[in-house]
Amino acid sequence: MQKSIHYYSAFWNKWIKQEECTLNEDDLYIIEVHTKNNFKLNLFESFMFYNQSKQIESIVSKLKADQKCFKDWMVTNFLFNLLKLIKMGERSDFSMYAPIGYLSIPSEIKSKLKSFKVKTVYEIFEKYKEEDLKSATVFSNIIAFEKIIFDNNFLLH
Repeated sequence: MQKSIHYYSAFWNKWIKQEECTLNEDDLYIIEVHTKNNFKLNLFESFMFYNQSKQIESIVSKLKADQKCFKDWMVTNFLFNLLKLIKMGERSDFSMYAPIGYLSIPSEIKSKLKSFKVKTVYEIFEKYKEEDLKSATVFSNIIAFEKIIFDNNFLLH
């Protein structure tokens, strides 16, 4: 279960509030208990309902099944955040055609945009198809970009 949860870790609290997330309240409670205990159980806890193998297997199955929806959700957030950057640019010197290095945005965001191996924001839309954005390498760049945006509250979601 720990590995399955790790996939969502950076955006766990946001993800579990999405209607695409199939976890129910009992599942979330069980996950919370295991997380608080660092996924270690003492003898007494091993008899509790939330440690029964059927419960755990069900949660792991849901987490695995939700990965595609999570990826779709993250890619959508990423694209909307790029559009927000462009929209913000209409009120400043930001241009989707300007070299990323010249943009008046935090250096962390510039660095993450450059990790897509593009010179301008426009090139992301030009270079990548939806399936490309979901590939492992590119998706990890999306997660890193979104984490910076979210952690620094740079753009409102």
